[in-house]
Amino acid sequence: MELKAQCNYCDNQYAYVQGGSTSSMGRHMDTCKNYKDKVNRDLIQATLFFRKTNATTSGPAVQFIEYDKDLIKEVMAKMICIHEYSFRMVEHKWFNILMKCLNPNYQPIGRKAIRAECMRVFKKERDLLQVSLKDVDFISLTTDLWTSNQTISYMCVVAHFIDKDWKMQTRVLSFIDLDPPHSGHVISDAIYECVTEWKIELYPSH
Repeated sequence: MELKAQCNYCDNQYAYVQGGSTSSMGRHMDTCKNYKDKVNRDLIQATLFFRKTNATTSGPAVQFIEYDKDLIKEVMAKMICIHEYSFRMVEHKWFNILMKCLNPNYQPIGRKAIRAECMRVFKKERDLLQVSLKDVDFISLTTDLWTSNQTISYMCVVAHFIDKDWKMQTRVLSFIDLDPPHSGHVISDAIYECVTEWKIELYPSH
């Protein structure tokens, strides 16, 4: 006797061997229109939530969540940069399912688009830091050198300064691919190039 597996949403039937794989049903769920319609209805319902009754309201009120595409994209870019995720993550199937669950109006973003957004956010944050540095009287620079697993040498230039609220601030100014030899002149030239790019004036130490 041949066993049949039946879809709960469209009643289509598929041959099933007891103890066998369910991959055929899984592939069907990816294309089943009735199933997708039900998921979308559930997602729309999930975007509604109720405020608690208070003195100014006679009962629970339904409030819609506004979808801000630009804000979502910017936050996503910052998440990728901070946690060092792959740009391709935004194209992962279950990541997009998660985002759709959070808001059915979510529009998927491609890896090229999120890479461009990461660069935009980087330039925006760099410009904000450059503006804040203009109000700083003195900046102390420190450097750190290391070699990667690919035997590529890098130098990190870090700025330390006191802000207008008298709080100590530390900001990374640059990661520099440093060619050998790592002599004093090579390091000095790299630092000079960095401070010139950031428009920081140099004063001799006493």
